Amino acid sequence: LLLKLTKILEDNKNPSFSPGSNVATISDEVFSRHAHISYSIARTPTTPLGLKLKRVPGGGIVISDIVYGTPAQYAGVVELLDEIVAINGVSVTGQDVEFCKRIIGQTVDNEVTFTVKRLTLS
Repeated sequence: LLLKLTKILEDNKNPSFSPGSNVATISDEVFSRHAHISYSIARTPTTPLGLKLKRVPGGGIVISDIVYGTPAQYAGVVELLDEIVAINGVSVTGQDVEFCKRIIGQTVDNEVTFTVKRLTLS
């Protein structure tokens, strides 16, 4: 994703920058699509997954951090800012972070399955 974003910035000869910031502003149409993706993370029931979740404006719950050396990091499929749609087939739309943690904690098998909405470049 970073390489794609870098290419977009290179192609846009005049990216705009916010005063006091080093972050380029890119038009909304660049990030206009979302892909729905499902992935599973293997772990033992007593092992933390290594994900930090955060509720964002608009009500969605996103993955805000992936802890190094944990099943989430080793799985290699999780991306920061993946918006969680369901955990183990249970919808989390409109729920809070604690609800998500309860679903993960109640998982009795060795895999936790996430369905996420991932921002993609158009």
